[in-house]
Amino acid sequence: MNVFADLDGTVVCSEMHHTSWWLIRSLPNATWRILRSLQFLLSLPLVGICSLVSESLVIRLLTFISLGGLKEDDVAFAARNGVLPRLMQSIHTS
Repeated sequence: MNVFADLDGTVVCSEMHHTSWWLIRSLPNATWRILRSLQFLLSLPLVGICSLVSESLVIRLLTFISLGGLKEDDVAFAARNGVLPRLMQSIHTS
């Protein structure tokens, strides 16, 4: 979880929800991708309301939605193969 919190605005020139979305879309299991995508999209109104209160709360909520219940190997795979290349592209284009 600390990695995502540290990535929010410090390494990446994008929003936290983009990074969470990239991670979800890069999961190796298609079923997990579909279920997490639906869960993520349905939680956006709650995330919007929480953003009025605290950015820290939003980051914790998005991290929980993105990573809760996943195996460490799946998260590492998605980070290496999906998120990291996009982050590097974001750094090079900014």
